[in-house]
Amino acid sequence: MRDQVSFEQLTAYSMTLRDALGAVYPMVVHEGREVPVYVGLPVLLLAGVGLTTARGNWRVWFWAIVAVIAVLLALGVATPVARLAYHIPLYDKFRILSRHLVFATFGVITLASFGLAALPRIERPGRRVMASACVLAGIMAAGFWMLWTERAGEVESHTWALLTEGYFQTTVPLQLTFFVATVTVALLLARIRSRAASVAAIVFVAILGADLLGSQFVEITSAGFRFPHLVPPSVLQPSVHTAWLRDELTAAGQRVVALHGSASDPVVGGQFAKVWRVRSASGYNSMLLTHFNALSTIGKQGDVNPQALRPDDVGLDLMGTRYLVAQTKLIDAEETFQQDGYQWSEEPLRLAVGQPKCGASQPSTLRLSPQTQGVVSAIAFVGYLRCAEDTAQGTNVGAVRLIAADGTSQEHPLRAGIDLSEAAHQRADVRDRVKHARARPFGDSTDDESRFLVTVVLKSPIEIEQIELTQSVFAGWMVLDRLTLVGIGGTQLPQSFVPLMLNDETRWREVRRFRTSLASDRGRDEDAENEQEFVVIENRRAMPRAWIANRVLAISETDQGEAMRQSILPDGTRFDPIDTALVSPEDPPAGVNGAPHHRRGQVRAVAGANGNVRIDVEGDGGFLVLNDIWYPGWEARIDGAAARLHRANIAMMGVVVPSGTHRVEFAFVPWSKVVGAWLSAAAGLVLVGVTLVRPIGRRIGLQTA
Repeated sequence: MRDQVSFEQLTAYSMTLRDALGAVYPMVVHEGREVPVYVGLPVLLLAGVGLTTARGNWRVWFWAIVAVIAVLLALGVATPVARLAYHIPLYDKFRILSRHLVFATFGVITLASFGLAALPRIERPGRRVMASACVLAGIMAAGFWMLWTERAGEVESHTWALLTEGYFQTTVPLQLTFFVATVTVALLLARIRSRAASVAAIVFVAILGADLLGSQFVEITSAGFRFPHLVPPSVLQPSVHTAWLRDELTAAGQRVVALHGSASDPVVGGQFAKVWRVRSASGYNSMLLTHFNALSTIGKQGDVNPQALRPDDVGLDLMGTRYLVAQTKLIDAEETFQQDGYQWSEEPLRLAVGQPKCGASQPSTLRLSPQTQGVVSAIAFVGYLRCAEDTAQGTNVGAVRLIAADGTSQEHPLRAGIDLSEAAHQRADVRDRVKHARARPFGDSTDDESRFLVTVVLKSPIEIEQIELTQSVFAGWMVLDRLTLVGIGGTQLPQSFVPLMLNDETRWREVRRFRTSLASDRGRDEDAENEQEFVVIENRRAMPRAWIANRVLAISETDQGEAMRQSILPDGTRFDPIDTALVSPEDPPAGVNGAPHHRRGQVRAVAGANGNVRIDVEGDGGFLVLNDIWYPGWEARIDGAAARLHRANIAMMGVVVPSGTHRVEFAFVPWSKVVGAWLSAAAGLVLVGVTLVRPIGRRIGLQTA
């Protein structure tokens, strides 16, 4: 269940009519999401017979309606049913409507059981079987026609074997063979009343078993299922490297993130991280809360948005992300290309200098620690301006300052129309109103998006330790897209985004390198096949799990996001997350305002997990921030008394703590969990009642008779 789900998210993975063909042709290729659950042609045939017994049987009607509604919901935007259901309380918290097909499957199977039970006692059962067979044949014919006409015959060849090692492809002819066999045996079941009916029933079950085996998307041999990917049982235990990370993070209450995604990472482990009890900022699966994603900018596969590594982005710091784990080959391997006499990294940097919005006129500085290989005689970079149409020719829009290891520096001004220009300079709707000329364009520039090449030749070669890009005051911002350092001998070193960010020693520090895999290094470090090298990098700015801010600022969620990405508050002042907590204007805390205190309280101890956290604080009080992820259902208590909980820093939570020594407790008690428990208990009582009442009713009937 999610915090917020739009209708588009709700219906994102709906079933299509083509997916629905999987109900009769299980070999139809689909996207791999939850799609029609194949129950077998014998079950579908009997379900049709069961529908013919609906008169006077409310149970048949009930399960038929359940199956139909489930299919209509699974079709998503193809019918209005999903739109109506979206307005039902709680229902708008779920996604992947095709999961309703579980109910459709159960309904069809229940109808089939009614049909099977009715065959021996209904009049003219053969006609009912033939009527159901005709309907099923029509559906299969329509599906075949659709496959044939739209060339959707992307029919996967799945192989299987039962008693021999010979293989049969699950194709349309084989499916038609199952259909003919199913109808034939069902007619025999309907007409035979002798012992031969038992043989027919066995054959019918055998056909169903063969049909279901043939529908599997894994290879089946006489030895059993042959799955393409199996993980060894040893993965249930963490490797020695993961165990070290777990112990370090548990003691500090901080987190680790897999830089390139945790879904298949053997160290952070995705879903295995939950089993290993590793505090992962990458999440434990692909389901991420909206607010968490806004704070962390982490993708569905647990991968980190590279822009989150920017020196002015504090999202990872606020989450208490102490360690980054990455494969060294993914960091070091970066493709390059040649353009305008220089070698460049394939992926652009896209580093904004200043607030990326029109009208923002606050000066800003971006500090970079480039990778170097000796003395540098020049640098070349590609950049552009945004929202700078009104900037006059020759206006100083910024500067690039090169700082040497010995503290000396060299500075080069950046001027509009000479060094950099508006990115949309040549666009038809902008060209006539731009007040500066077009600077030297870079090779991949177009009329809609221009990039500009800047070359800075140093007065004297230096060993560059840091590069500062400063934006002056104008109604826009500057973007650094590519950067290359040039040595004395003409050697060139293109700067890639991730190494450029991680080279900042004031924030990042490499702490460990090792080789491992998902199956090795259990219990001890070993050299095994298929191991890959990983590096663990420490984030020195990582926040603790809880702290007390002495200032609370109420701003919109959009402004909160910009403050965390740029480290700049709406009024242009610097955002320091350890000092200032951000809350919504609709939920401002009482007793703490935007004016900072001279002193603040201190967090003495933090303990607890899995929805129960205890924090001991003392001192002058303030706004206690807990970086566990906020969600409706969290409650706070101070010394046992209920306290008002606030959502802070987009996805965290906080509470106002008075001066003195106190114990603050956070507990996750969602009302949906309470209601669900009561509903489950009520359903259990109903089942017990039905189980007890029916036998008692039968005994009373017998006694009366």
